[in-house]
Amino acid sequence: MENVTTAYTANLVGQSSIFLNYLELNPSSKEYVRTSYSRASFFTLVCRYAAMMKAQGIVKGSRAVHLFSCNTLHDLALRTASVLLGSVPVTVNWGADTTERILYKISKTGASVIFTDGASADKFEFSKIKLSTTAVICNVDEVFEAGNFEPIQESEFVSLEGSDVRIIIFTSGTTGDPKGVELSYDNYKCNAKTFTAFLLEEVGGVNKIPIFNVVNPMHHTNSTSMTDWALRTSTSTLNLFSQYSAKYWKCVNEVAEGRAENSEVIMPLVSRHFDFLRDLVSGGKLPVKPAVLKENLSKCILLLGSAPVGPTTVQTIQGLCGTLPTVRFGSTETCLQVMGTPKPGVANGERLAAFKKGWEHSRNGQDLCGYYIGRPHDGLTEVIIVKNCEKGKDGYMVECEAGEPGLLVVKGRNVMKGYVSDPAATAKAFEEGWYVNLGDVCFYFPAGEGGSSKDVYWLSRESNLMIRGGTNYSYEQVNAELTSFLEKEYHLEKGKVEVAVVGLKIDSEHEDSCCVTISLFDEDADRERVEATFLDRAKASVSKGAKPTHFMFGQIPKTFKGSILTKDLVKRWEAEVEKKGVKQTRKKKPRVK
Repeated sequence: MENVTTAYTANLVGQSSIFLNYLELNPSSKEYVRTSYSRASFFTLVCRYAAMMKAQGIVKGSRAVHLFSCNTLHDLALRTASVLLGSVPVTVNWGADTTERILYKISKTGASVIFTDGASADKFEFSKIKLSTTAVICNVDEVFEAGNFEPIQESEFVSLEGSDVRIIIFTSGTTGDPKGVELSYDNYKCNAKTFTAFLLEEVGGVNKIPIFNVVNPMHHTNSTSMTDWALRTSTSTLNLFSQYSAKYWKCVNEVAEGRAENSEVIMPLVSRHFDFLRDLVSGGKLPVKPAVLKENLSKCILLLGSAPVGPTTVQTIQGLCGTLPTVRFGSTETCLQVMGTPKPGVANGERLAAFKKGWEHSRNGQDLCGYYIGRPHDGLTEVIIVKNCEKGKDGYMVECEAGEPGLLVVKGRNVMKGYVSDPAATAKAFEEGWYVNLGDVCFYFPAGEGGSSKDVYWLSRESNLMIRGGTNYSYEQVNAELTSFLEKEYHLEKGKVEVAVVGLKIDSEHEDSCCVTISLFDEDADRERVEATFLDRAKASVSKGAKPTHFMFGQIPKTFKGSILTKDLVKRWEAEVEKKGVKQTRKKKPRVK
């Protein structure tokens, strides 16, 4: 039986090569401060963190909530130490989770410890958390430095199997409460194999050396997968950024400029980052010459996912970076990766043709502008597109023909163990061995020699989620937050205001605008003051995912049982947008040279 722990420790113990560069943004100077660790020094640090965790009562099987204010060295070291002790990290979305949602995650997972930092202690209501849970709160900023912990010894490492849970990452939630996704060591082993085959070309029979530049939040599946892959790779370098800033581009330019021929600079990003880059260039605020950055980025893998990559984004990246994006597709439940566009080594003309084929697709006289999300990874992941995945319904698990829209379903060792403490939801997510819970409507065309593989194109999403900043936010979560905001900000009694949101691609092809419908019980008395200040006040107060873009007043359509009729609401907003003469970017006919 494979020693799971060795997959990580063998790449760290006793090696003097640089593994980690932690780039922490200084809030005053707005510059990144670099701290570097060799593999050996990082491993020693990890063993000290393991000693601190043991002092907090962590044992094999313990669940610990990781509540940090940004990407921190603490978080990475604790996640690695959890491998040595057999404990399970539980992620918290520091940009969107409320105190109530954190308490829900603690309760759902049975977490016994909350690891946090000073900034999070200031942000969240820890006095309420202390009163509501028995979990120990450990401020790592204080405890680790004060404890002077000695590294644990190899004899203290636990034995683990591939089926053991590596981490619990929560989804955004489509019906109010999010689901805790249990991802195993086998899932992450498959993930590493997938990305190695997907992104790393061979030179002389040896894979190129990956240089990771991780800036997306570690509480998401994206950076979790990337950092885990880096830990499993003996030659990798991990550049971990505490958070995004304009100076990020200066740093990655230096990395790309200094790369060796046998290395591959990997930049996992979301489409929104290139909107930021475009604005920096047009505003003359880019901290490096645009032409120099373009030349250096053209040699990097610009890895995009988490939101559709449409024609405007492709055109922007071509213009600013001199190359095409490499698109990946997957979800939390699939350990991030299911499909990807052809390797960067494939000619840009061939890759662009594959993108265009989806943008120009029509069927039965209807335009079906699809966004290219790539091909499954042979021997590692499988995908089919079916007419229906609900047992007893017409077309159940019947595959669609080429070009026909249907529901995307997947299988592979990358797919989760299940949802924590929710066997019913886990069972519902699978049909005949296929994971059917993605909720994505797609179509495909034959690809590869003899059409043996599939080029898959994303068309739409069934579930009630908004994509903002590359992150999914459930409508229910945003509804609850904006309702609470209105009640507090405008002193409205509970029950006198109701909110329903939908996400429409009005201002961007990859970002959903948050379209808010507000229903007031006493409209005459309250409407005028809400109408005058709602957008400005809400944008200044609510979380990133809930910031409203547009709003209107009106009754919220519901079913007999009281559920919001989202499709009716979408139609109403589409009519409102059309009436105001604003074009939805998702419906534009793509024109990319």
